[in-house]
Amino acid sequence: MISNDQMSKAFQWLNDIDNAVTNAKRIEQELRNQIQRLVAKGDQYEADAEELRSLNSKLNRQNAELKHELYLTTKAHMAEVGALRARTEDLLRTNHELNKELNSAQQQIDGLLQRV
Repeated sequence: MISNDQMSKAFQWLNDIDNAVTNAKRIEQELRNQIQRLVAKGDQYEADAEELRSLNSKLNRQNAELKHELYLTTKAHMAEVGALRARTEDLLRTNHELNKELNSAQQQIDGLLQRV
């Protein structure tokens, strides 16, 4: 037959087991909650990363478009500069020729005035 002491120890042992099971279930639930939070964070990080990849792709396209536009604008401006340079050189030649004609006319006038 089981003594009262053995019965008391058995109940204490069962109580300890019950407490251990309760603690294990609580810990298991806390771990499940942590896992759910981590999975949710992971999903959010993945969504954020996808959004950042999409934004980066969009910015890369815009950057390429702006570079191309800058290239075309620079090319057009360089053509304008070339045309202005050619026109300036033409005007300088014309000015030089007119100065020569003016000097010649001035010399003719001076010659005529000396004869008078």
